[in-house]
Amino acid sequence: MKKKLNSTTPRVNLCVVGSTENIHETERFVEMAREFGFDTLKYNHNMYVDEEHMDYLTLVHEKEKTVRQFRKGFRRALELGVHS
Repeated sequence: MKKKLNSTTPRVNLCVVGSTENIHETERFVEMAREFGFDTLKYNHNMYVDEEHMDYLTLVHEKEKTVRQFRKGFRRALELGVHS
């Protein structure tokens, strides 16, 4: 769309809510951001209110894995020139 308009706007950001079910896909999210022309990629962490049923999704319990995966994603973003 920006190419068609010959403009730097609109700015389009991809926001990803990280969870135990998708943390392994950080590099793929970066590749998607590049592929679809997003300006930036932001990772968010969601703290679940319904701890009884949703606590398993939070990344708080898997800190080392989370840090490792985020580092992989950030490295991939640098390689592809994706702002994160």
